Amino acid sequence: MPLFSLTPHHRKFTLVIPGGPTYGPMGENRLVWNEDFISGHLTQDGTQFDSFAHMATVLGDKADTRNIRYYNGFRHADIADAHGFKKLGTEHVRPIFTRGVLIDIAGLKGRMLKGGEEITIADLKAALARQGLAEADIHTGDALLYNTGWGGLWKVDNDKFNSSVAGLSPAAGDWVVARKVVLVGTGNWAVEAIPNPDARLFAPNHQKFLVENGIHIIENMDFSALIADKVWVFAFVYGALPLKGATGAPARPFAVR
Repeated sequence: MPLFSLTPHHRKFTLVIPGGPTYGPMGENRLVWNEDFISGHLTQDGTQFDSFAHMATVLGDKADTRNIRYYNGFRHADIADAHGFKKLGTEHVRPIFTRGVLIDIAGLKGRMLKGGEEITIADLKAALARQGLAEADIHTGDALLYNTGWGGLWKVDNDKFNSSVAGLSPAAGDWVVARKVVLVGTGNWAVEAIPNPDARLFAPNHQKFLVENGIHIIENMDFSALIADKVWVFAFVYGALPLKGATGAPARPFAVR
C-alpha cells in the first residue's frame, strides 16, 4: 500500500510471524498456533483515523513546547512525552455512529481531480445538487465524506498517489466547519490540496478541523461501492482502537444502507 513520506522510506509497516508456527506442538493433539509481531507507523498507515493529538499549532518559539498548542488549548509540555499523550489520545474517542453524507466531486467533474487541485464551495454545492441533495441536507453531527477519484490510484500507481493530493480549499474547509460535522473523510491522504496553491500554507484544513474545531479525520477511504450504487446518505459507523496516548488508529469504517 502507499506509505506517505516526506523523505524516502519515512513510514513503515512490517508484520512478522515469528517461528512459523510461533508455538507448539502442545498436548497429545499436537496443536500449534501463530501470533503476529507488528511494527511501524500503525496509526498513520493505510486507512487511518486522526485523533486530536495528531496536529498542533506553534504559537511562539518552537523550542519551548509550551508554545505548541492542541485542541482546547492544551500545551505539548503538559500533555505529551515520548510514550504518548496524557490527553487527546485515541482511547478517549467514543464509537461514532451517525449519519454519513458522501459528496462525489470526481463525479461532478467527470474525472479524477489533479494533484494540488482545490475543491471550492461552489464545487461542493454543485455536487450535492447533482446527487439530489442541498447544503441543508448536511446536519450537525454528520460524517461528511468527499470523493476526488484519487483513491483509484491506491496500489495501482503508489508513486503518483503519494506525490500530491487534491482537496478542499481553505474556504471550503471553513464551509465544512460551519456545518458542524463530527468527522471529515476522504479517499486521499489529506483533506486539502498538497502542494497548496498558496505556498505559505501547509495542510490548513488539518489545522482547522483537528486543532481549532474538534473535527476528526479519516483518510484513504474506499468509496467505490457507494458510488457504484449511488448511495449518498447512509448510517456511518466507526470505532477507533483505544490505543492509549496515540495520535490516531487504523480505520475500518462502514456505511450501512
